[in-house]
Amino acid sequence: MKKIATILCVALCSFFTAQAQFTTQPTGEFVNLHTEDVQPKAISENGLWACGAAIANQEGSTSGCSNAVKWNLATGKTIYLQESETDMCDAYWISNDGTLVGGSYLNQPAYNLNGEWITLKFPRLNWEGQMSGEVISIQINNNDTIFWGWVYTNTNAALARWTNGKIDEDFSDIELNMYHNTTRINNKKSNFHKLQAVSNDGSRILVSLDWIYLPVGPQYNTTFVQNGEKVQIIEREFDERYELTSFVDNAVMSPNGKWVCGDIYAFPKAGTDAKETHIAFLYDVDNDKLTTFDALPSGKATSATAVDNNGNVYFRSVNSSVPLCKPYIYKENEYIELESCLLAYSGIRAEDIDAIITDEAEGTDEDDLGQIWAVSADGNTLIGAGGSTKSDIWAAKLSCTPYNVTPAVAVENVVYNKLGALYTNGTIVLSGKADMIEIYSITGAKVLTSAIENATIKANLNNGIYIVKIYNGNNIATSKIIVK
Repeated sequence: MKKIATILCVALCSFFTAQAQFTTQPTGEFVNLHTEDVQPKAISENGLWACGAAIANQEGSTSGCSNAVKWNLATGKTIYLQESETDMCDAYWISNDGTLVGGSYLNQPAYNLNGEWITLKFPRLNWEGQMSGEVISIQINNNDTIFWGWVYTNTNAALARWTNGKIDEDFSDIELNMYHNTTRINNKKSNFHKLQAVSNDGSRILVSLDWIYLPVGPQYNTTFVQNGEKVQIIEREFDERYELTSFVDNAVMSPNGKWVCGDIYAFPKAGTDAKETHIAFLYDVDNDKLTTFDALPSGKATSATAVDNNGNVYFRSVNSSVPLCKPYIYKENEYIELESCLLAYSGIRAEDIDAIITDEAEGTDEDDLGQIWAVSADGNTLIGAGGSTKSDIWAAKLSCTPYNVTPAVAVENVVYNKLGALYTNGTIVLSGKADMIEIYSITGAKVLTSAIENATIKANLNNGIYIVKIYNGNNIATSKIIVK
């Protein structure tokens, strides 16, 4: 009897502990990294560091030199890795402690260790033209440091591997050449394999034929995963109006190598009414399964930009002003704006997010967050850029992934030009003079348009988060309201 009572007590304690964990509001921090003209490239597996490349140096030079940069996401500090104003460098991978960065230096594969660039030798390749190279991933096993990268000229590229800083002459990607036809560029053979990513244990490699060299014509297997001895092609069938079945762009692999996301493109055949199209996808490497995602309810196409170790995918909407776009997650068969999820975390305020805004986005219906460029392995740390020039770099450090929270139950009102809206008891109350309002759901669908005769508008809205656009002549205000 005592044993049964003990088991019951343990079970009840576990239940209430689980309930307490479930009902506790998640915490988070939204950090403005105050860096402009930078494209984030990667985030460390533990989410404490990120890296990328800037166009200008730390003095704000407009010389056009590429400058690698890393961010300490614990402190928000930006650290530039350019040794002089004329040195070109780039960063594609960063270690958990931030001391080791993989990338390129003076167009040569290189790594940066504690602030010093160390270049790597090119493999022996019988190519014409000046070679360049990049280190995409680094794997450390015991005392061995293995660097993965790719080297290229204007018409050729190949994978390369270095062990303890020396080129691994035994490694070859010759097996990969079987999986696409050889193209000809200016009457020269072109084998342009592009290394997109390597899993953190080095067992899985994501490779693609660079889209610049993709001919419109026969079907090409453009992107695939070398999974041990097996090659898994990522492709999707389009109808007979299209030339290609598997032109994959923007492919990204999770750190554990179990997931790949990106966009699959198809080009129409001449003489058909088809238009160039693309669709976002998630590829399950373990089960060789492809999942594709439809367009947003607003009609805008989606693009998959990042994936974590659990297969959680992050999206952006695609329009003519890329990358001025809204980031989304796909939860329970619905696209949800990332901003509404971030506002559910205690410690993240609407004004912090709204401060990440560019001149291009101001006055439009585009989101301040822009695009997510990288996600940590557990999905709890995100890094993105808000502007069309990849400016306004931000990071979100969260106690749990946005997929584990519901959208915000309280949204702070955002008022521009003294125009704003509040919702109470089925009525929208305006502050300031307005001519018209439009109300949109969290997924971007327009649910109400109304001319304004007085400061109150009846609105029978279902529970949820809505965006109210308020017009007064040339002035436009945007307010977030919640119905519950």
